Amino acid sequence: MSRKAPKNVQATVQQGSVVLEWELDDFFPDPETPDRVIIEIGQSEPLLTVPGNELSVELEARLFEPFVNRVVVINVAFQWDKDPPLPSSTNVFIPGPGDGPLSPPPVPNQHAPSAATSLRVSLQTQAFGFLAIVRWENPVDYDKILVRWGPKNLEPVQFEIGNAVTTADAVPIRGGLTYTFAVKGGLSITFGGFNYSAWSFFEVEAPEAPWRRSTPGFGHELAALDASPTSWYTTPENVQHIAYVGVDRQIHELFFRIGGNGGWMHSVPGAGHAKVAPGSSPTSWYTTPENVQHFAYIGEDLQIHQCYFFVGGFGGWRDEITSAGRPRVAPNTSPTSWYSTPENIEHIAYIGNDQVVQELFFGVS
Repeated sequence: MSRKAPKNVQATVQQGSVVLEWELDDFFPDPETPDRVIIEIGQSEPLLTVPGNELSVELEARLFEPFVNRVVVINVAFQWDKDPPLPSSTNVFIPGPGDGPLSPPPVPNQHAPSAATSLRVSLQTQAFGFLAIVRWENPVDYDKILVRWGPKNLEPVQFEIGNAVTTADAVPIRGGLTYTFAVKGGLSITFGGFNYSAWSFFEVEAPEAPWRRSTPGFGHELAALDASPTSWYTTPENVQHIAYVGVDRQIHELFFRIGGNGGWMHSVPGAGHAKVAPGSSPTSWYTTPENVQHFAYIGEDLQIHQCYFFVGGFGGWRDEITSAGRPRVAPNTSPTSWYSTPENIEHIAYIGNDQVVQELFFGVS
């Protein structure tokens, strides 16, 4: 259940009293009724408390005698349990005796204006979600417009825009969520503040953001058709990596620095090392404690070869024959790999030429 301050607080001056009204904020469903409502006139101590299910109270004229011919602020606050009260306020002009005992002041636009109409939302697909374009029509010339939006059951975002505007662009939202959009307009009161219309609502369900396509390998060595790529991500430097077998049977790498501006870069970590066996694909992993990138592949000698690179270190990619002295790899197969964090161990598994699954493992010191 949501707990919000009162909304649409309004004070109406009449013969002998002031009628104060407010509403529960129902922007989100299931608003929680407060335990009590606290009323305060001006900067005085709380004047009175009424039950939380009340939505109005009539205040005697004598309470406003100190504020004759002045604008006074009336605060209305919701309180649950012993939590701090959540206040809202309104301004009201208290007329002098010449206008009768608290008779309505000569204030234009005292009543709430009509609400915005024809509220609608369209979505534009972006790389990381959508931009919502909010449009509506103003039945009157508002002096202020408030736009509010948010996914269900989460705190909404609200901002204020100009008086003659009928659109709000570039509102970023995420896919896969249902959003509620709301617009209301306000008219200036001569003695300060605004009279607001009711909120106009529109609900839109943002679809899951579609997958987009890029070509990191464009302009670089073509990939062999009998092998699949492997990938990994290094967290400290915030870099994405793809490794693949080129038509030259060497391991090629494409890498992209997130937040950088250089696009996908290319290197050949396998240069000068054993070439990749036909019909075989590489595997890769990343060990976080030592901050090292690894990939392994089956060489033409049917041994497991490993290339590794110390992030932030020197010396470039290094090579070793990880399976030296162990059973050779079955032709036309590919290895797999993983890294177990609790024990801090690297693992490579492959099918031996005896058709038995073999594992190589190494404890990272």
